[in-house]
Amino acid sequence: MKRADTPNIPDVADFRAEIGRRNILRYRLAAIVGLSPSRLGQILNGRLPLTPDLAQRIAAALREDDARRGPVGAPQQARPAAPHTTRRLGARSG
Repeated sequence: MKRADTPNIPDVADFRAEIGRRNILRYRLAAIVGLSPSRLGQILNGRLPLTPDLAQRIAAALREDDARRGPVGAPQQARPAAPHTTRRLGARSG
C-alpha cells in the first residue's frame, strides 16, 4: 500500500513486511538510515510517524540490499565456517 501524500514511497506496513521477508536485522538497518534501533522500532510499530525523507532512506537501504544480494534465485556466497578449537575451555596449556 502506498502513502497517499507520496505515492511512490511504501508505507510502514510495506517496510515491515519487506524487512521481515529479507531477515534484515533492525539494528543494522537503523545504522544505515541514521537512527537508533529504538527509534526505528517506534516508527515501524506506528508509534512515531514515518516522514517522507526517512521512507526514502529506508527504500534506498533496501535497494542497496537487493544489489548486494543479487537477483532472486542467485546462489549466495557461502560464509566461512567458524574456527573450532580442540582445547577445552579452562584447560591449561603446557
